Amino acid sequence: MNCLEIVKSIEGKSNEERKEWICAYLSYLGVDFVRHKYEAGRYGKGENIFVPSNKKIEIGIGSHFDVVPGSPGANDNASAVAVTLDVLATCLEHPLKNIGVRYFFFDQEEIDLVGSQAYLRDHGIGNLKGLLNLELVGMGNKVGLWPFDDGKTTELSDLMKQEAQKDSATTFTFPSLHTNNADHLPFLFAGLNDAFTITCLSDGDLAATAEYFKAQAMGASDRDLFTLIHNAPLFKHYHQPTDKSEHLNNKSMELVSNLILKTLEVYNDKPRQ
Repeated sequence: MNCLEIVKSIEGKSNEERKEWICAYLSYLGVDFVRHKYEAGRYGKGENIFVPSNKKIEIGIGSHFDVVPGSPGANDNASAVAVTLDVLATCLEHPLKNIGVRYFFFDQEEIDLVGSQAYLRDHGIGNLKGLLNLELVGMGNKVGLWPFDDGKTTELSDLMKQEAQKDSATTFTFPSLHTNNADHLPFLFAGLNDAFTITCLSDGDLAATAEYFKAQAMGASDRDLFTLIHNAPLFKHYHQPTDKSEHLNNKSMELVSNLILKTLEVYNDKPRQ
């Protein structure tokens, strides 16, 4: 299945149905996976899914499968689930020799990042050296990496930008927007410095982002900033009943998947002590 076909298979489904579909697909691929059930106090119970590699060095690829009520959840975040599964399937066919990949499908991201926090509480960082978290990767022809304040970069983000440049793809690093959270944050707070989120962007999104940061520098209110950024095409269907696969592009997801795979290959081949 290509990425868009995966999105169509889970859009509009409940969180429980999406989770069970992912488990069934992993079983179809012949992959051993862990169903991480957890309790989160007032947030109730949840269940993450992850695929460990049991290698001494691991890079995480993360996505969340839950949706906000009333949204079909195509771009947020079935597109990311699809890319995660696409990377996994390719690595099964072409295994990396020196590093492993740990694949995450987090629950309750839409409720204060509860699933990823529960994972770290119960399992810790372990052998992870980095986390590439995926959000909204089904639209656009450019790749945004965030949050990177004041020119900060990391080993994985630098490698990703270098690999994108080889293919004449365009990547941008930018700070976090005040309205945005994602599952990289608990990993950063837990001490995993090479953790960030990947989002697919269009020219219109970049223009809206430039206006946002310009207004922020001039002291605009949070309300005005919220309005500005939500004028971006990326947010037209965000958390809305219109977040459907008909608005997505398989090429966008392939762009992200291929870039991640090339980054993993280069990271795998780097000499390490």
